[in-house]
Formats: sequence, C-alpha cells, structure tokens
Amino acid sequence: MARRSYTGRPDPGYFRVMRIPLRSGRVFSDADREDAPPVVVINETLARQSFKDQDPVGQRISFDRIPDSTSVWYTIVGVVGSERQASLAIEPRIEVFTPFAQTPNEYMTLMLRSSVPPATLGTSVRQLVRELDPELAIVSIDPMEALWSRSVASQRFFMTLLLAFASVGLALAIVGVYGVIAQPPGGAPGRWGSESRSARGRLMCSG
Repeated sequence: MARRSYTGRPDPGYFRVMRIPLRSGRVFSDADREDAPPVVVINETLARQSFKDQDPVGQRISFDRIPDSTSVWYTIVGVVGSERQASLAIEPRIEVFTPFAQTPNEYMTLMLRSSVPPATLGTSVRQLVRELDPELAIVSIDPMEALWSRSVASQRFFMTLLLAFASVGLALAIVGVYGVIAQPPGGAPGRWGSESRSARGRLMCSG
C-alpha cells in the first residue's frame, strides 16, 4: 500500500469494546492465529477511496510499496466504520487492521469498557496485568474522556486565546465609543457641562 495509513493490531474483542460497527464481512476471530492465512480488516475510508463500487471483502492487499514475488498478501475479511485515531479534530484516515496474533508487538494498549467509574479500576487492572506477567510495565491508565480532551487541547487553547483577544478588543471598542459620546461639542473637555449648569442657573434666576 503506497498511501499513508494507520495500522492497528487488535485482538478479536477490540471492535466490540470500542463499538466500531461492522459494515461488511467479519472481524477477527480466535481462528486468525499465527499459522493461519494472513488477513486484514479495513475501514470505510479506505474501502471508499481504493475500491470505489467494488466489494473489498475477498480482495488481497500488500503493505509493500512495489509488491513482488516475495511480498506477503493479506486477504480483506471485513470492513468496519471509520474512527478518528489521531484526534477528534482530524478527519478519519485510512486504516488497516491486522490480527494481533499474526503481527504481535511488544507495545500494546489494553482497552476496557466498564459500568463502574474508571478511577476505581486502576488497582484492579494493575493487579490483573501483574498476575498475567510480572515483567509487564503499565505506562498509564487513562479514561477515554481524558484522551478525547487531550486530543483537542491545542484547539481549545487557541480558541480560548482568540476569545480573550476578542473580549479585550470589545472592551477597547466600548471605551472608545464612550469617549466619543462624552466628548463635548467644540472639543473642550468640561465646557459643555459648565455651560449647561450656567444656563440652568439663569433660568432659575429669571423665574
């Protein structure tokens, strides 16, 4: 594949936990082992851009820029909905998923969905991972809401900065308008008010 894409290595339960809809075909299963034929799942964005009106399921792709006789070909077994991997502010990119069992990685992200508050899961998750493999290190445990918030932090900062400058500009404009209204005729500060008081005094004396 010559196009720039995001490649994930999920296990069979990833799409269900993240509630990513299946559009056609199937997602991964326990049968997609290391010794099984290589397969991939792609997202709608890639299906729409590369396959147009064709059904991607059953088609084969390679990750080599220029495939040859030594290239590994992966069969597309499913198409899932597109998701915003990089940031909520960035449109979905093309995505290709390979089974974790076929393309293992020393670094992985564990996704959990729970009905209890995320803050209460930290100790239990660390204990569970420690029981599975004491040498595994947990970098961080974050609720999904925190990841979403961080993904748009820069946009939120610039928006706040823009609103701050807009507020200052509005305040300066109001001060300027007030200054123009308060300016007496002829441009002599205070003269208008004194003349008004003198006129009112003359009217009172003439009565």
